Amino acid sequence: MEVSDKELNPRSHPSFRACQRGVRGGGGMCQDKTGLALGRSQLILLSGPLVRDTVYLSPVPEIRQDRSASILKKSTVFVVCVCRELQPPRNVILNQPLLRRSVHEVPALPVKNLTGSGPVHPALAGMTGILMCAAGLPVCLTRAPKPILHPPPINKSDMKPVPGINGMRRKTKKKHLRRGKNPEDVVRRYTEKIKVVPDEDCTICMERLVMSSGYEGVLQHKGIKPELVGKLGKCGHMYHLLCLVAMYNNGNKDGSLQCPTCKTIYGEKTGTQPPGKMEYHVIPHCLPGYPDSKSIRIVYDIPAGIQTNEHPNPGKKFSARGFPRHCYLPDNEKGRKVLKLLIMAWDRRLIFTIGTSSTTGESDTVVWNEIHHKTEFGSNLTGHGYPDPNYLDNVLTELSAQGVGEDNLKD
Repeated sequence: MEVSDKELNPRSHPSFRACQRGVRGGGGMCQDKTGLALGRSQLILLSGPLVRDTVYLSPVPEIRQDRSASILKKSTVFVVCVCRELQPPRNVILNQPLLRRSVHEVPALPVKNLTGSGPVHPALAGMTGILMCAAGLPVCLTRAPKPILHPPPINKSDMKPVPGINGMRRKTKKKHLRRGKNPEDVVRRYTEKIKVVPDEDCTICMERLVMSSGYEGVLQHKGIKPELVGKLGKCGHMYHLLCLVAMYNNGNKDGSLQCPTCKTIYGEKTGTQPPGKMEYHVIPHCLPGYPDSKSIRIVYDIPAGIQTNEHPNPGKKFSARGFPRHCYLPDNEKGRKVLKLLIMAWDRRLIFTIGTSSTTGESDTVVWNEIHHKTEFGSNLTGHGYPDPNYLDNVLTELSAQGVGEDNLKD
């Protein structure tokens, strides 16, 4: 096949975009919708449909004319071509007798997402592509599909209240509703004294229960002697009472206790979530995996602010990235049950906390607090979307671990 040098010049075709070319030669590269990757020295035929912003690499034998010897020399070049335009060129003339072009098929073999969201860094993927080219293997580097985070645009009139749930909004006040409670009273409320103490370890101070608490001399409370041992009412695990007081003082001091051995919660556990608001409503769109149900959309919004005494660095500013955050549940019986429990967890300030982001490494920022949410509406590329048949059961388990169980729901 013969191609005119004039017609192969990328600048002469407005529908082409010049691309880079490796190893040899100075001719530009371009590609069109019909599968032609054209340059001043080669012609490549790509098999399969082309994708905009996709990089194609292929080893191509180059046949060029040595003007001094008036002969044709053959060498190999690496062609790097980016598909930018979707209009094919017009009036390409294939009539140049002196320069012969080679035609090669390049299969569309996806190797790496160029946006960098995959498990391999784009630079490493590029090096891999070049090495595969050197081995004679055609390579196509494609962009992975983007996650569908939000549903199509929705009118305000299409947002309906969730059946069985009063209101569409929850708001926390800046003055937290936390009452300071006497640690001794809290510990005594949930424990009972042991007359015959077993010869085993206290898993808080790691001293034997028959000995005095390891906090003797460090912590003193009237009415609680270091040698006193108590048993928690529900689970039956035993500790020094002074150790339980020390554990309570190191927590949120919200009037609740959590067994350090089995995590059983006594009382109503609350968190350190900063002030904000939570909205929820039904939208007329279906989640993947739930074609017969509409969707519940939850919108969390927490502004940046100043940390208080219950936070890691009191008096220091904290950031709030990515708000408002949109989350989704199916509008069915189980999805509405999860929503009721999430509202309860929000009221107890358990959904978010202030800490270090596991994604960005930023400290003093608002982060999720071990209750997973689905933030991807129409896909599951990030693992935070649907379909996920186990999600509703998993989040019920996570809520229960925070002391927000189905037994808390009122009929």
